Amino acid sequence: MNNAHYHLIINHFPIIIPMIGAIVLIVGLLAKNSILKRTAYCLFVFGALFSYIASVTGEGAEEVVENMKQVSENLMHNHEEWAEKFALVNYLMAIISIVAGWISYKKKSDPLFITLILLFTCTVGIYLGIQTGNTGGQIMHTEIRDHATISTENNQTISNDKEAKEKNEDD
Repeated sequence: MNNAHYHLIINHFPIIIPMIGAIVLIVGLLAKNSILKRTAYCLFVFGALFSYIASVTGEGAEEVVENMKQVSENLMHNHEEWAEKFALVNYLMAIISIVAGWISYKKKSDPLFITLILLFTCTVGIYLGIQTGNTGGQIMHTEIRDHATISTENNQTISNDKEAKEKNEDD
């Protein structure tokens, strides 16, 4: 296995774990259950750890694929930009989670204000995670690019470009 393999194995966790954490946190808030909220805090910390691992393996994956002809430097750069923002938000969620967990443990009360800030931050993080995953997928999966074209066996070209489809429908 090479660095691209490692990145492909790891890269889904920083996106999925905060989503699960958000669900657990919401259920914990609604049920007024401290254990569920603390579980969510732990999930956000794990999400940040996986963000770091994905970032490190992403650098190695870039080295593996950067010279492939179907890989666009612009797509890789776009993915990297989204990933950096996403990782920062995941790190922020981990810090907020550690603070909220510590307050919850020490004071035996749930810090509602901090938990609500965490939930808002998590919403931003989920958006950034979706963008990061989508831009990462576009690097090798040409079929999900906005202006993708696919050649068929009969040498017909099928376009995924919305403007081209609309133009063909008008003709």
